[in-house]
Amino acid sequence: MSLWNLKSLESNTSRRALRIHRIMGSAKELTLEVLRLLVLYPHEDKALKKIGVSKEETAARLCETLPRPGGVLMTADNGSRLQGLLYIEPLLGPSAATDMHVWNVGPLIVAPNVPGNTVSAMLEKSLGALSVSADFITARVPSADANAVKGLQQAGFEVVSGEAVAVAKASKTPRNRKTDAGFAILGPEHLDAVMDIACDCRQCNSFACNQGFNRNLVCRYSGLDLKSYIYERNKNGLVALDSDGNVVGFATYVSDVDTNTPPAHGVGSMDQLCVSVDGDNPKLEKALGTKVLDELSERGMETILTKTFMTDSGARVESLSKMGFEVTHSNLVMRRGSAR
Repeated sequence: MSLWNLKSLESNTSRRALRIHRIMGSAKELTLEVLRLLVLYPHEDKALKKIGVSKEETAARLCETLPRPGGVLMTADNGSRLQGLLYIEPLLGPSAATDMHVWNVGPLIVAPNVPGNTVSAMLEKSLGALSVSADFITARVPSADANAVKGLQQAGFEVVSGEAVAVAKASKTPRNRKTDAGFAILGPEHLDAVMDIACDCRQCNSFACNQGFNRNLVCRYSGLDLKSYIYERNKNGLVALDSDGNVVGFATYVSDVDTNTPPAHGVGSMDQLCVSVDGDNPKLEKALGTKVLDELSERGMETILTKTFMTDSGARVESLSKMGFEVTHSNLVMRRGSAR
C-alpha cells in the first residue's frame, strides 16, 4: 500500500472514544498501523532522510524492538485504527545516581486530532503498570509536534529546554591528524578531571542543563555515565590535553548506536562534547569534535548524530556546523517530578 493511500485512511473514526492497551509481547502486528501514524507525523522527515532510512523501515524497526525488557508500551485506538503509541522505560544510571526511580518517555507518537487526554491516558496507564514508583520522568518530543507537547503538559510535564538535533556524514579522509598529539583515549585516570568539566557543561549534560538537581547529584550521575564510555562495548571517549598534560576538554561517542531505525550498523553518535572554561573554546571544540568524526569514520560509521541543548544563543550550533553537522529538527526537553 502506498504512503498516499495510508494517509488517506485518516478519517472521522479518530473521534470515537479511545481504548488504551498495553502491548505485552511483540509489537510486530502493529507495523502497518505504526507506519500510518508516521505518515501523519512529519516532524522528523529531514532527520530520517539525512540518515538514509524510510518510514517503512522505521515502523518495522520500532515494532521489532519494542517493548524492551523493563519498559512498558501502551497504545490508544478507537476500535478500528491506532491513534497513539507511548513507550516508557527506566533510566538505570540516573536512578542509581539520584536514589530515585527515573524514567524516560519515548517514542511518543499521536495522530492528529486525537482527544486532548490521549497522551495522559496512555501515560497514567503505563505508570499504573510499573512495579516501582516513577519519581521523575523525562521526555523529548519534536518541538513541531503540538499534540505531543500539549498532551505531556496536560499530564503534568513542563518544558525545561530546547534541543537541536544534528546529523553529519563521515569524511572518508581524516581531517585532524596534525593535532593527534593533543588527544588521548578516555581512561580511569582522567575520570576526576573530566567530571569537573562535565558537571558544569550546560550543552550536553542534561542534569546540569535543566533538571534542577544539585551539583552533587549532577556529579554523581556524570561519573556513572562517563564510566560507561570507559568500560562498555561500542562506547568510547577522548580527552583533550594542554601542553602540560592537563585535561581541558572531552568527548564521548558511540558506534553502531541504536537509533530505532535500521540499519543500526553505520550510524554513530557524538553524545558529549565539553571543553573547560579555561581553554580556547571555539578552536578546541572544533578540533575535538572533528577528531571524534574521524574516529567514528575509521570504525565504519557513515552517519553521525548529535544533540545539543539550546543554552548559548546558538553558539554551539554554529560550532557544530563548522564540523559538518546540519541541524535537522529541534526537540523540547520536558520533565515531570520534583528534582532534588
